[in-house]
Amino acid sequence: MTAITATRIPTHLITGFLGAGKTTAILNLLASQTTGEKWAVLVNEFGEVGIDGAILQSRGIAVREVTGGCVCCTVGVNMQTALTQLIREIRPQRLFIEPTGIGNPANILKILQNEWLAPYLAVHAVVCLIDPRQFSETLLDRSPVYWDQLQFSDVLVINKCDLATAEEIARFYQFAQTLQPTKSLIVQTTHAKLDLAWLMQPHHREITLNPHDHEHQTPATTSHIISLFPEKLSPVNEVRRYENSGFNRLACGWIFPTDWTFSEDKLTTLFSQLTKYPAFTEIERAKGIFRIADDEWQLFNRATTGLEMCLLPKQADSRVELIAQVGKKPDWMGIEGVLRGLVV
Repeated sequence: MTAITATRIPTHLITGFLGAGKTTAILNLLASQTTGEKWAVLVNEFGEVGIDGAILQSRGIAVREVTGGCVCCTVGVNMQTALTQLIREIRPQRLFIEPTGIGNPANILKILQNEWLAPYLAVHAVVCLIDPRQFSETLLDRSPVYWDQLQFSDVLVINKCDLATAEEIARFYQFAQTLQPTKSLIVQTTHAKLDLAWLMQPHHREITLNPHDHEHQTPATTSHIISLFPEKLSPVNEVRRYENSGFNRLACGWIFPTDWTFSEDKLTTLFSQLTKYPAFTEIERAKGIFRIADDEWQLFNRATTGLEMCLLPKQADSRVELIAQVGKKPDWMGIEGVLRGLVV
């Protein structure tokens, strides 16, 4: 990479488990931006169907998306390539990186601080968003990645404090104070609202984790770089299904024909009662963008702690990504049948 920036680009790694609010946090930062800086985002998603990247791109931000796993295995080279392209083509003045919710931040930092990228990126504090309703000793025990996200971060942001109980917040806060080294900040927020000053804290944690010290029991499938700018995405005329595996998990995503319209009522019922549907009992995370009545577009975001919905700007197509519970094998064909039944 030739010298293309006079100073290193402030780079912010925003981590957190599934459903913690990472994408919402970046959207909030973009909405509150007053400096006039050119910002860009790199998104690493576990599944093959990019949901978060599509949401961010629809807000007018420059996005590069790396799908199909975590950066420690097949995605590593693609992530470095994507970052190089992003720096060359967009020349951002600030860079945000949103990794998959089941990825290890240590492996991402190894890439950001390697001999090729370190001269161009000034990595600041690793920020980890937490939904205190998710926190439990059981989750710590069964998910090494969750532990690593907490342990490796410099700043812990306790999110969704309007939804969590005082006891849930206090339980996590007490646990967080026991982590070593001591965090630069432990703060509380609602609706994933971040102060840029929190992100500007220094990163001081040494990278000592083994590059395969995470949940992989099978390698992730081949990753892909998705360019969401400046080309227009081509229309979709048939249902496309993409399956992926890794982290001892399975994922499946669908992209639907561009002209399909879905029932908002049926979508709300499905996502709000997801695990009550026989085909969905083994699903841990569901996130989708759908065209609903009157040519409106809506995000449906379901994690273990509940459903979040919001309207979105016009999208290229309707799409959904499902992540199975650890070790489970859902009936993807059966799930596709249910999804097709939501079309009006």
